Amino acid sequence: MRRHTNTNSESLKRKSEILKKMIAEDLTQRQQMCAVEYWLNGKTQKTIAAQLGLNRSTVSRHIAAAKRKLHSVAKYLD
Repeated sequence: MRRHTNTNSESLKRKSEILKKMIAEDLTQRQQMCAVEYWLNGKTQKTIAAQLGLNRSTVSRHIAAAKRKLHSVAKYLD
């Protein structure tokens, strides 16, 4: 059972590294900024828009584009 846990841990670590690389290489800088602030830092789209000098709808589009890109590759990680 312990070996299985290590395998799962290693698999999660590998997936995490792949996702980090994807974020750095496949998302535009604006997509990265908006997605990280929204998903990881819990900021609202309105707050992000004000910080970046963008419309809220633009922030929403950046987040949606990031989600599509990440989802398209993440489905192959299982």
